[in-house]
Amino acid sequence: MYIRYLYKLCDLHLECENYVEAAFTLKLHAKLLRWSEEPLSQLLKNDKYPNCETHRDLKECLYYDILDYFDKGKLWEPGLALCKELAIQYENEVFDYIQLSALLKRMAIFYDNIMKQVRPEPEYFRVAYYGRGF
Repeated sequence: MYIRYLYKLCDLHLECENYVEAAFTLKLHAKLLRWSEEPLSQLLKNDKYPNCETHRDLKECLYYDILDYFDKGKLWEPGLALCKELAIQYENEVFDYIQLSALLKRMAIFYDNIMKQVRPEPEYFRVAYYGRGF
């Protein structure tokens, strides 16, 4: 049920073009997965990724979607952290140097974007309620 609501929330964020929020929402699902070849339980599967059979497959697909959303939302710094985690997997675990090469090129683009593109300052508000009642 938790996974289903994560995807509903992600879809709502995408409809409103809140790409960064959608990325962080998908990241909550990715945190539940491990970098292993363990088959996915029925609770962790989602219709959006029907070809993913193992934890590693689904986590990798989620990470690439998250990276796309961070890129659309122009928040590349958290995306770089995910890229570094993926790079470790490609370099030390699965030895997929073609994917590693593509990932490092994407990281270079992210670094260029951080240095060259003008972005608005993100604004956050804290709301607190004090007292005995409303």
